[in-house]
Amino acid sequence: MSTQKSILIVGLAPPKTSTTSDPHLTPENAQKYGSPTTVANTIQSQIQSLKAANYDIQVKLVDPSNYTATLDDIKATLASKHWDGFNVGFGVRGTPEYTEVFELLVNAAREVAPGTKMSFNSRPDNLFESVVRNHG
Repeated sequence: MSTQKSILIVGLAPPKTSTTSDPHLTPENAQKYGSPTTVANTIQSQIQSLKAANYDIQVKLVDPSNYTATLDDIKATLASKHWDGFNVGFGVRGTPEYTEVFELLVNAAREVAPGTKMSFNSRPDNLFESVVRNHG
């Protein structure tokens, strides 16, 4: 039996209120991936599939309105144990307004957990594929 691999997945937190616009769910992305609820359900299903495949998964959500505190929490999580993988979701990576947040996350992982292998999914429905592709 193979050793369970630990993967920290970082995604974008949903807006705090229903009146707040959701910049990463552009009309084009909504057409491709569905409503925010559909996207959340798809990601949750992917996480459950990873757990069923014997991955130790922890999820942290980036709050773009307070990413400094979120970054501190993610750094502490990265320092808390050995991580085999660090995945940053497309909501963070693919939203131009969050480029700085993405850079800070990648640099934090390199600083705090330099041996941790990174992976990046490109859609809500390929998180499982991305993790398995990069972390066996």
